Amino acid sequence: MEKQTYPAKLSLMDDIQLWKTANSMMDKTRQMRLEELAELQKHRPLADNEQSELNRLMDEAQQMMLSKAEARRLLAQRGHRVFEPADR
Repeated sequence: MEKQTYPAKLSLMDDIQLWKTANSMMDKTRQMRLEELAELQKHRPLADNEQSELNRLMDEAQQMMLSKAEARRLLAQRGHRVFEPADR
């Protein structure tokens, strides 16, 4: 997924594809590895390869969050209800 072109591609997606993007989650294995490396970093300096892996996983997670937010924005713009109102 290219950081500069992917958000632009979202606007070309149909609503079903946008819902899939809006509700997507990071692969469990990569999420667990991200958490493991972040926890390790609290206790010791990471090796260069671990730091590179952590940076890559953090970039991936950030890009996913941005894509999800943009997908929800586009869905709302298209008239979909993307957030349920909080009970009062």
